[in-house]
Amino acid sequence: MSQKRELSLLDEEQRRRLGVAVGLCDRCAHAVLADSGRSLFLRCEQSRNDTRLRRYPVLPVQRCVGYEAR
Repeated sequence: MSQKRELSLLDEEQRRRLGVAVGLCDRCAHAVLADSGRSLFLRCEQSRNDTRLRRYPVLPVQRCVGYEAR
């Protein structure tokens, strides 16, 4: 298994379901997948502590003040 895959939050099926590029969230320690069964979302747990961050960021995220690598 490659290093990139181990650090990634999403697998290929989840990427397909999201339908958009994810950007930084794919490798961020604060990103969490929220799956309602009908839809798949990325939620930012850091947004609970930092009001500058969106709970459900618009994808793809290219820059983020709360980003921390996995």
